[in-house]
Amino acid sequence: MPVIWQAACCAGGHRPPNPSRALPPVERRAVRIYGVVLVVGTTLCLAGLAADTIPADLRLAVTAVARLRDAHTGLDLADALLTLESLATIHVLWLTTRGRNRRSRRRS
Repeated sequence: MPVIWQAACCAGGHRPPNPSRALPPVERRAVRIYGVVLVVGTTLCLAGLAADTIPADLRLAVTAVARLRDAHTGLDLADALLTLESLATIHVLWLTTRGRNRRSRRRS
């Protein structure tokens, strides 16, 4: 075990007990497989977000800002503002929910 890792995780130089030791070998293997599936699934979801959602949202935002700048009527202005507000709300809600889920996971 590298010295940095030992200093970071093991106070007093002893390793903490493995919490999965109490599980039968079959369940321990299932927990490890589930961990891998969870990491791969999260990675794929975030990659999908980066590949599809972010470019579409950026295009919508750029179009809305252009229409906001060139608005000729009140309806054009309202459409552009509502589009920007909807995009902002969706992303703020997503970030808030993700942060709340991560905090609750750390506590348990």
